[in-house]
Amino acid sequence: MAGDKALRERSHLLDELRQIVQSMKNLAFAELQRVSRIREAQSEAASTLNQALMRLGSMPSPASSAAPDQDRMWLVIGAERGFCGAFNARLADTLDELKLAESKQPVLVASTRMKESSPSPAFAFLKGCASSDEVDMTVDDWLAAIEQNRGSATHLQVIRHDEHQVIQTMLPLHAPPCADRVSIAHQLPLPGLRSAIHRQHLRFMIQDAITASLLQENHWRLNQMQRAQDHLDELSAQLRRQYAANRQASITNELETLMSGPFSV
Repeated sequence: MAGDKALRERSHLLDELRQIVQSMKNLAFAELQRVSRIREAQSEAASTLNQALMRLGSMPSPASSAAPDQDRMWLVIGAERGFCGAFNARLADTLDELKLAESKQPVLVASTRMKESSPSPAFAFLKGCASSDEVDMTVDDWLAAIEQNRGSATHLQVIRHDEHQVIQTMLPLHAPPCADRVSIAHQLPLPGLRSAIHRQHLRFMIQDAITASLLQENHWRLNQMQRAQDHLDELSAQLRRQYAANRQASITNELETLMSGPFSV
């Protein structure tokens, strides 16, 4: 009976854990839906910005991806929340492979969890973005940190998770030169207008990188929660089988006791 009681208590605990995991799955799924809607709106904003830059003749050149290392600074976008597997560990491995800890260029790591696991003095750590509700505020903080730490860097190398791998994206930190004469109706001097639009373009691209990272982070979290739920289901099934076997053994013992007693024939 004591064994049966322990099994029932453990089964009750597993049920509670399964409810917690299901709640976490629901939260991750809801966040995934919100981020997906944000990215749909971002695609329209990207089209508008690109049209403006094209009209100014100031579209960032693809050749900027070949910027020398000494002209770069780095921004690594990690996960601020847990339960997403090796999300941050893979980013840390990428930092090791690139030997950024030995680089003399600024490296900003946006994740307090990564600071706890690998507090390298060579990196400047920022608070990461925990949810879609924090995106705008996070972009403001990161842009301020970029301006404060950029030094002589002319390009920003963003490292983040994509669907299947860690990717790197190069962003210019200043407006590339263009012709002085552009046929466009505006109220600002052309250099100021071009600079303002490029600041918005940089802001948008960082915001896009944040939401893309959040999208993958919550995919990873959902997968982790599903694996946890499957494991809990298997443990519960094992407990039910063990409980049934114990009950069957108890019944068998009772029958054998009765049949071997003084009233047996």
